Amino acid sequence: MKGAQFGELPFLLLERVASSVIYSPDGKTFAAGLNNGKVLMYSTSNWEVLWTSSDRTDSILNLTYSPNGDLIAFGSTDTAVRLLDTGTGVCRYTFTGHEKHIKCIVFSPQGHLVASASLDNNVRLWELQSEKCRYTLTGHTDVVLCVTYSPRDRQVASCGQDMTVRLWDTEAGICSHTLSGHGGVVQSVVYSPQGDQVASISDDTTARLWDTRSGVCLRVLTGHSAPITSAVYSLQGDQVATSSSDKTAKLWDVQAGACRHTLAGHASGVNQVVYSPRGGLIVSVSDDDTVRLWDDETGICRQTLYGHSAKVTSVAFSPGGDQVATCSFDVSVRLWDVDLGALRHFSSGHIGRINEIVYSPAGGQAASCGKDGTVRLWDVETGDCRLTLTGDDTGDCNSIAYSPHGDLIASATNDEMVRLWDVHTGDCLHTFGGHSWQAVHVAYSPRGNQIASCSVDSVMQLWDTNTGTCSHTLNGHSSLIWSAVYSPHGDQVASISQDNTVRLWDTESGACLHVLTGHDKSIQLAVYSPQGNQIASASMDKTVRLWDVESGVCRHTLTGHSDEVNSVAYSSRDGLVASASSDCTVRLWDARTGDCLYSLTDHTDSVRSVEFSPQGDQLASVSSDNTIRLWDVASGQCRAVIQGHDYIRCIAWGTHLDVNYLVDGYEDGTVGLWEVVNEGDRCVVRLRWRATKGGLTVKGASFQDVQGLSLVNRKLLEQREAVGEPVNPLREASKKLINMGSVVSKLKPSSSTTIESSTARANPPAEQSEQVEESRS
Repeated sequence: MKGAQFGELPFLLLERVASSVIYSPDGKTFAAGLNNGKVLMYSTSNWEVLWTSSDRTDSILNLTYSPNGDLIAFGSTDTAVRLLDTGTGVCRYTFTGHEKHIKCIVFSPQGHLVASASLDNNVRLWELQSEKCRYTLTGHTDVVLCVTYSPRDRQVASCGQDMTVRLWDTEAGICSHTLSGHGGVVQSVVYSPQGDQVASISDDTTARLWDTRSGVCLRVLTGHSAPITSAVYSLQGDQVATSSSDKTAKLWDVQAGACRHTLAGHASGVNQVVYSPRGGLIVSVSDDDTVRLWDDETGICRQTLYGHSAKVTSVAFSPGGDQVATCSFDVSVRLWDVDLGALRHFSSGHIGRINEIVYSPAGGQAASCGKDGTVRLWDVETGDCRLTLTGDDTGDCNSIAYSPHGDLIASATNDEMVRLWDVHTGDCLHTFGGHSWQAVHVAYSPRGNQIASCSVDSVMQLWDTNTGTCSHTLNGHSSLIWSAVYSPHGDQVASISQDNTVRLWDTESGACLHVLTGHDKSIQLAVYSPQGNQIASASMDKTVRLWDVESGVCRHTLTGHSDEVNSVAYSSRDGLVASASSDCTVRLWDARTGDCLYSLTDHTDSVRSVEFSPQGDQLASVSSDNTIRLWDVASGQCRAVIQGHDYIRCIAWGTHLDVNYLVDGYEDGTVGLWEVVNEGDRCVVRLRWRATKGGLTVKGASFQDVQGLSLVNRKLLEQREAVGEPVNPLREASKKLINMGSVVSKLKPSSSTTIESSTARANPPAEQSEQVEESRS
């Protein structure tokens, strides 16, 4: 069983395309109307068919439940309005009188009337008690496409091809207002929750908001570049969402008439957009075969749901807001669990540990590299792996770095090569070969014209990104070089070595400007200050040293850690340095005086990395206790704890659409993204997506005697072909021990995707190879 998505429910494979789907008011049943005249009623507890109404061959155009859920009404191409008993499927009412197809049908809020709109240019109101037509509402001069009831119960609105909206008094049966102004067909009209407004959408690419008492046009919503396909008010009525053939949806402020967010991401026209009954979430469906979930406050795409193989035409929320049903031209209805607290899992992660995570300076993308030799580019909003970059037989990919504009990315691998990639196409633009042993680190110049690479061979090389040639080979270190870092202005590059020194080099001439000596053990990391006038170095000798860049003199030696210092970072707010140590602590230092401001002591194991947030007000620390802690820089207080599921290898901060994100990479190949939001005095951290190294897989499995397996999950397993007797029958005693965890939830890579470690073309000295491996673990 392969390909199941987390949050996926059983899909409904139909004999024909569903033209309309809807949940009952209590959420216990679900109806689908097909274009062959059938209505199918499902139980949502197990998604079994309760009954099928199949006495017609005409297409079902619209389905709607009565307010109490005992009836379901539909219009069709045979001109009749029919109401079925939802319990039995028996037809209780048949209303005739329209002369052409019925496009839309809706119950009154009290359920005693039904309104229908027809291609015969008329709207009719039908009484259930008398089983007669109360009124025929005439006035439209062309086809009526939509009719909807006011929540106040005394008014209906209709619209159509005559480019007007009409408001009707249901008690008197007269038109109270004719709303003119659109320059194209008016496709749909919808009431606000309070009933004081209606929104109309048109092929003229605009939506209009109207006052239902006066008929005055309050706002004209302009911004779409193609016909609008749907509109819906938020629960509070303060926002309207519209979808369009221009591939976007838009969120509008009702009071101001201004567009708050444009929801871009679909590759084809958006057919419908709906709000969750619980609020906070919007769902859109598109001709690009996908379903997208959006945050209604920020406009950020939370998930993209794949599964349909043809255009998705409509969507319906369950009354509780925890499920979504989507129907498609692929002759299926797919069911999704869209709980707001649910995270999205993917089966496109790395196989083996993550070596480095970086965030694109352009925003919207993060990159990871790992032991499997690949570089993976991730869409921050959706979690999709957009590209996987890999060379031939590269071995581990040890390091990656984005260009200043985020359009290129460089990688360093065990095959001694540095590669330059186009992040849009995935093309390898240059392959730089010159190291004699594995390349362990790569850095990009802030000027964008140069890359620095470091190797076990104790050499750093500077590469011209335009010509693909080596501009300088920098010799001088007596042991392997861990990493390189450019100054903020790009005029210098620093190399950090196991020989206990940092060397500063001129990037134009390749001349060594200074050798920073003073540490008596290996230096783990060095970084430039934001102004570029100071360098901080972290060493296994338990100290941090602050160096003057111009003179090469050590200005301060920061002592206080009782074990080796693994990481150091400058805040974007000038004058603050953080250090992480194997003594389980993080320390914050004043870079001007060398004074320790705070010692942060909540971790219970070695702290291996620290990173300041882009604004410099928060600090993230990574520990071997499998946690990431977020600290308030001003107070030194821990504001949030992220519990990792495995050994956390690396993190990176980033900002997209004014929201802070933290990306983390794990020993097992998992990549995850967290949203970090300050809400007053609280720091709220939400996991948005996670990419794992394998898919949900059941091969040759049976779920007989499985305990705790719901009927819904059983149906999904059946659809994924996880059925039948076990290949090797288990002993009776063992059968009772099988549970869902042992059958379904084990994540593992398929054999076809297993990547074996490649052997380096030239073996470095054994001692140095072991040290490189130790640095990764």
